[in-house]
This record gives sequence, C-alpha cells and structure tokens, in this order.
Amino acid sequence: MLPVLASRGYERERARAPATSMSVEAIPGAHGRGAVAAPPPDFLVIGMQKSGTHWITAMLNFHPQIRCFPSLPQQVGGDGSPPARFFHVLARLDSDYASFRRSMRRILKGAFADLVPEDEPATEAGRQELRLRLRDRFSAYCDEQRTLHGKPLVGEKTAETVHHIGLVDRLFPGIKKVCILRDPRDRVVSYHHQQILKGRREERAINAEDVDAYLEKYLRKDYRGLLDVGEPFFLLSYEQLHEDPVPVVEGLLRFLGAATGEAPELARGASFERLSGRRPSEEDRGSYYRKGVVGDWRGQLDPSLSTRLIEGLDDLTREVESRHGFDLSAYRSPGL
Repeated sequence: MLPVLASRGYERERARAPATSMSVEAIPGAHGRGAVAAPPPDFLVIGMQKSGTHWITAMLNFHPQIRCFPSLPQQVGGDGSPPARFFHVLARLDSDYASFRRSMRRILKGAFADLVPEDEPATEAGRQELRLRLRDRFSAYCDEQRTLHGKPLVGEKTAETVHHIGLVDRLFPGIKKVCILRDPRDRVVSYHHQQILKGRREERAINAEDVDAYLEKYLRKDYRGLLDVGEPFFLLSYEQLHEDPVPVVEGLLRFLGAATGEAPELARGASFERLSGRRPSEEDRGSYYRKGVVGDWRGQLDPSLSTRLIEGLDDLTREVESRHGFDLSAYRSPGL
C-alpha cells in the first residue's frame, strides 16, 4: 500500500505590499530604523533530500501564479536561479561564525554580503539584530522574484530546511511549509549514485557502512526535524506523484492558495518524460532525474541492508505517522 495523502494546514490571509522593481541591493536590510520590510515569502519547500524536491520546484514553476526557486538550468524551463540555503547557513551563526560568514556572503549571488560583519556579534541581542536584517533581505529577494516573474506567490526550496524548523518559525511565524517523502531505500540508492557521479565514491555496490552513514546523516535527522513541523503544513510523497499525480497537485495548489484548474497541466509539464527527455527506467546518472521509477532499491540493495535500514528508522517512522497522520506502512514493509 502506498502512503496516503495528508494535508495539514489552513489558509491565512496575508497583507501584501505592492511589488516594485527595486533591486535587492536597493532595499534597506535593517529591521526597524524606519525601513519598510518587504512582504515575506508565501511558502517554503523544506525537504527532503533525494525525495523529489527538484521535481516539486519545477512543477510549481509551471503554474502561472507561482514562482519557486531555485530553478535549475537542467530543468525544462529552468532559468538558472541559484539555491538560497538561507536557513541552513543562518543556523551556523551560533555555532561556527567563520563558516556562516563565508557562506552567507556567497549565497544568492552575494545578496547578503553587505550585511554580514567581519566579526561575530558579541551579544545575543546583536546576533538577533543580524538575523532580522538577513530575514528582511531574504524577504526582499523573494518579493523581487514576484516582480521579475509576474507571479503573486513565491516560495523557496532547500531540502535541509527541515533541520531548522525552530529558526523558520521564529523568523517567519505562520509560513506555509511543504515537504515530500520518499521510500528511504530509494533515497539511499539515489544518494549512492549521486556520490559516484560527484567522484566521492567509487563505482561499487551499496554496503552496510553506506546504509548506516545515510541513516545518521540524513534519514534520522530528517525525520526528527519533521516531528517539529507545525501547521500550516502540507505533506506528500514521491510515490503518490508517480501513481496518481493530479489529486495530489490539486491539494497542494489549494493549500498554497493557487488556482487548482492548472493541476492536470502541471502534472503533465512536470512529468519525468518532460523534465528529463527520457522514459521512466531509462537511466542517466548525470541527471537530477536519474531514472524516474519507484522501488529502484529492489535491484540495487541487498535484502539484509533493506532490513537494516527499515529497522534503523522504525522508531522515527512510527512517530512521524502518529504526529502527521501519514501512512508510511509501505516504508516499513519488506516489499521484497
């Protein structure tokens, strides 16, 4: 049985200032001090890694009312806009200022560079002031996306945002959050091939060390983050988008406040064939859309490793099911 759709959330009316053509650099980043803050982003795609976040982003970008970035040049219709990784980088402010400073000055083509001081703020009040300045600049960047693309709804995708839900809620209380799940065994396989492609791993079979490392680095951390996510929230699965995409897309558009009549066209436009130029199962290891099939793990993951993975994630899988009312029994089934 495939996971069933669960939609948690409600519509919030949000006052929106008229969009302008002002560039990000021209918008003051200070919080308070007379600066007029830009309206915040409408939603965030918060995860999960190797679960179809590029697919969701591309699909939403096909909608005439929605701008979702990054929009990679590898995607059909992609404009090459960069990933933000805003919350992932901002979280380092409290733990590794040097890394925070380097990355925050670099992301979104330097949109935050002038706001990041050389020296770490000495007090929590100073760090909070910096967070608010960066938040306002991020909002300004998102608002500029509305103007550039002529779309009223804007969102950003970073798969690691699910690890920083507390920070998201402090800076953007009430923001809509979207997350896509995928069978963790397929995620392990997808990650394995990505590491080979990037030259970080030799061409070989997946082993127990690979499974254990992915469990700790991503899967358990992702699911723990998911337990902290509150409403408004929309949860869907990679498998649903393969099996019956239109109802899922309709639910997502309704959640975002966009016209649902576009759902069939979005499902067609964001199909594997359209995005990759190939049929499902025709593999291209150099593509973000490598193979486009569900259950690819069966031919690439030893049964003992499949069991190891299911058992290693079982406690959190059950907690996520209980917390969000989302049926993950297929992810716990041997399925051999």
